Amino acid sequence: MITDMLGAFGALIFVLGLLILIMWGIKRIGVMPGQPTIRTGKKSIDILESRVLDSRNRLVAVRWKGQEYLLGVNQNGTRLIDSEMQDEKVSTDLQQSQ
Repeated sequence: MITDMLGAFGALIFVLGLLILIMWGIKRIGVMPGQPTIRTGKKSIDILESRVLDSRNRLVAVRWKGQEYLLGVNQNGTRLIDSEMQDEKVSTDLQQSQ
């Protein structure tokens, strides 16, 4: 009786561990929508934030070569909404605080 319960408990732990491993793999590969792909090494593009507006539209904030971009992404493509240099933002913020 106890050995049957220990076997069932061991099988449960194994299945839960396997599910956690599969979920980690899916997140790592980037198959889930809205999740950026995690890569090792030097990154040239950083996804700062991503927001779903509705079932077809998304806003994505991206940093590339020291410049930040706000992109609108939908089924028809990608559109640049706004862009800003990082250095200009820092100097503007400093001037406003003085």
